[in-house]
Amino acid sequence: PPTRIISLDRLPRDAADTDTLFASLTALGEEPGILADGLGEVSYSPAEQIRAGDYSAAVWRSPELATAAASFGTDPALAALAGGGGVPPTQRTLSQAGYRRIPYADDGGR
Repeated sequence: PPTRIISLDRLPRDAADTDTLFASLTALGEEPGILADGLGEVSYSPAEQIRAGDYSAAVWRSPELATAAASFGTDPALAALAGGGGVPPTQRTLSQAGYRRIPYADDGGR
């Protein structure tokens, strides 16, 4: 079965908040959804991901972000960057590249 992820946006502040949290979890049952009073969200992650050591679903608040983060490791374009094939550093300074400082009105042109 998939792994249930309970992402809290904030911790319960008192006994009433704790009661709200448990009531909201009970009301959702086994379904994903938003918890009451801005407490967070319940989502599910495929068991295969967790077994493979991918805990990104527990890190990211949004299941969509967790899915995107999990795909970064297998994206060929991003793998090229990780392997040192990224944008090479330049030896030119900013002034040699044609950039110049534009003074702001509040700094007296310094």
